[in-house]
Amino acid sequence: MTRDPGNRGSDTSSALRPEPGASADLTGAASIVDTRSSRDTVSTGVDNYVPPAVGPTDLAERPGPFNDTQLSRLDEAVTLGSRETGLLFSVYVGSLAAPVRATVESLAARLPLDEYRGAVLLAVSPGQRMLQIVTTGTAAARLPNRTCALAALGMRAAFAGGDLTAGLVNGIRLLADAAGADVGRV
Repeated sequence: MTRDPGNRGSDTSSALRPEPGASADLTGAASIVDTRSSRDTVSTGVDNYVPPAVGPTDLAERPGPFNDTQLSRLDEAVTLGSRETGLLFSVYVGSLAAPVRATVESLAARLPLDEYRGAVLLAVSPGQRMLQIVTTGTAAARLPNRTCALAALGMRAAFAGGDLTAGLVNGIRLLADAAGADVGRV
């Protein structure tokens, strides 16, 4: 894999293999959860989307595969992970254009790093059975490939059980714990 020197993403991908008979069919659904408050449209090359504002009311109005409770759990995990580590955690759920890795890296490059030292993007495409974890900035040094692979393995187990939300929340928590507290922040 060739990496862009400005984007030191970890090279972790995993195929999602849900159990036979699993009822979570999310093909074509797209939802984004992050800590941005901007309502500007961002062109990602995958979809045009409006980044959600943080808060259950704004997130509940967004179409996608998650109900209000699931969105609240995701928002809490993203917010706490970002606050504790100083890294921006972000989640993308939806289809990914080929080449998948390049598409995910372009999504990660568009994340606003105003007050963060790096970013962690978890991109999941249930219809394509793909999971990608990309780290940028200091997140690449704090979360080596082995750690990201472990998180992907845990997430994949939850996805196979049909629980997309639990897989994402547990993955964010594992990555945040592994990254540790941001000692440079006061």
